[in-house]
Amino acid sequence: MGCIEKVSLTSFRSYKKKEFSFKPGINLIFGDNGIGKSNLLEALLISSIGRSDRTKNLKEAIRHEDDRFFIDIFYKKEGLSETIHINFDGKEKVIKHNKTQHKSFSALLGHLPSVLYSPSDVDIIIGEPKFRRRFIDIHLAQADPTYIGYLSKYNKVLAQRNALLKERDTSSIEVWEEQLAHFARHIQQKRAAFIEELGEIFKEEFSYFQHHDKIPKVIYKPSPKEIITKDAYKESRSKDLLLGYTTIGPHRDDLLFSLDEERAKAFSSEGEKRLMVIALKLASYKMMDAVIFAMDDYHCFLDQEKQARLISRLEKLPQVFLTAPSNFTSESIHTIALGTPSQTLLKGRAL
Repeated sequence: MGCIEKVSLTSFRSYKKKEFSFKPGINLIFGDNGIGKSNLLEALLISSIGRSDRTKNLKEAIRHEDDRFFIDIFYKKEGLSETIHINFDGKEKVIKHNKTQHKSFSALLGHLPSVLYSPSDVDIIIGEPKFRRRFIDIHLAQADPTYIGYLSKYNKVLAQRNALLKERDTSSIEVWEEQLAHFARHIQQKRAAFIEELGEIFKEEFSYFQHHDKIPKVIYKPSPKEIITKDAYKESRSKDLLLGYTTIGPHRDDLLFSLDEERAKAFSSEGEKRLMVIALKLASYKMMDAVIFAMDDYHCFLDQEKQARLISRLEKLPQVFLTAPSNFTSESIHTIALGTPSQTLLKGRAL
C-alpha cells in the first residue's frame, strides 16, 4: 500500500508555484471550471507513467512565459518515504526517483502505479479501438516491466515491415516477420491473460452500483482471430503489399464490451457506459494494487444514487483523489478548495 503526502508544482499548467498536502482516504479537489483541478491529476499521472492523458507533447504543460516545469511527489510506499522529481524544459528532462537519476520517463513505471478516470474515458467503450488498446497498455506497462520493452520492439519492427511493404521489397521481409511474430505473441498473450483476470473483477466492481442486477462482460479480440503466428503474416502479405501497411497484429487488437449480452456501444445508456468504465478502472486498480486512484469530474453523468454508491465504494480504498466543482457535506473527506467554493454537492448524502 502507498499514500501520497505532498505534491509540489512549479510552472506547471496554471500553477506558478503551488503545494498540496493530502491524507489517506478521499481527497476532494473542488472549485470552478478552469481553476486547475485537472492539472493536478495530470501531474500525478505524469509522475506515474511519464505521459499525460491530455497531450502527447509535454512541452504544452509548461506554464505560459516560463521555460520549464517542476513536479515533486512525496509519498510513502510499504512504510518507506519516497520521492519523484521531474524537471522538463520541452527538450531536456531530469527525472529522479529518490536519489537515483534516470534518462527516460519509462523508468517511472511501477514506482507509483496509478489509475485515472476522466469523463472522456467513455471512449474506451464507444470510441476507436486505439482507446481500448491504450487502456490495456497503460495497465500492463505499470504491472509488468517486460511488457513495455516488447511493445516498443514490436512497434520498431512493425515500422520496418511497413517500410518494405510500401517499397514492395520482399527480399528480407521474412526476417522481419519472424521477429514481429515473436514480439506480437508475447504482447497478445499478456493482453489475453490480463483481460481474462480483469473480467471477473470487472463484474464484481460493477455490482457495487446495484444497477438492475445487470452483468457486464469484456472480451479480448486479438488480431487476427487468435494469437498471431509467423504464418499469419505470410498469409496476409499479398493484401498488405497492395495496401502498403500491416493489417494484422497487436496494433489491430480490440475489446468487446457487453451488458447482459448486448453490445454496450450500441445498446447501453450513457449512464450505463459511464458505470462500466468506472467499474473497469476500479478493477484495474485492484489488479495492479495501485497507489493512486483518481477521478476527474467524478460525478458527471451519474445520478445522486449512483454518486452515493460510488463514494461508498471509494471510501474502502486507501487513498483517492477526486475533482468536482463543489464540496461534499462530509467531515470524513479531506477537501482542497481552489478558487471560490460553489454550492454543496450531494446534500444530505448518508455516508
